[in-house]
Amino acid sequence: MQTKKSKRERIVEAALDEFLELGFDRATIQAIAKRAGVGKGTTYEYFSSKEELFSEVVETNVDYLVAELIEELDDSVPLYESVRRFYQRNLNFVLSESKFKQILLQNFGKIPEDLQQRMVSKQQQLTISIEKLLEKAIDRGEIRELNPRVGASMLLKGLQVIYHYQPKQGETLAEVIEEQLEIMFRGMRP
Repeated sequence: MQTKKSKRERIVEAALDEFLELGFDRATIQAIAKRAGVGKGTTYEYFSSKEELFSEVVETNVDYLVAELIEELDDSVPLYESVRRFYQRNLNFVLSESKFKQILLQNFGKIPEDLQQRMVSKQQQLTISIEKLLEKAIDRGEIRELNPRVGASMLLKGLQVIYHYQPKQGETLAEVIEEQLEIMFRGMRP
């Protein structure tokens, strides 16, 4: 049985579509309200400004993405496999046609300072989760003794490789991830 969406959910969903189609600058509360099937005043009952609504759209989707990534950090499987799944989940997001990804790309410079700080907090949450995973891998003897925080930071920053890497003809980003994991886990020494 499908539940009826609340007004707030409809407003956030409509805002996602409006920001995607028009960008932050051209989107209006009035158009978002109309798309959500509510009055402009109703929208202001939930959100005091367009900036607050934009922050809600971004933060809700960041929360979802972070939760999906953390879900892959499974200490019941070998560390290599857990990190591979973590990177693959990130690749799936990069390759997706998600509305949220498009909004981030189109409006990156529009993200308010307070929201950027909350996003940094989400990154710290990911770092802590990876640290715990590394600590367990050290305890199991899967990897050498290392500073888990440094290792976690490296693994987390490694997610960015696929955002910047330009594959050569015939090369896939999935192959790039496998090569990246080989380098991280086995090093560059001959």
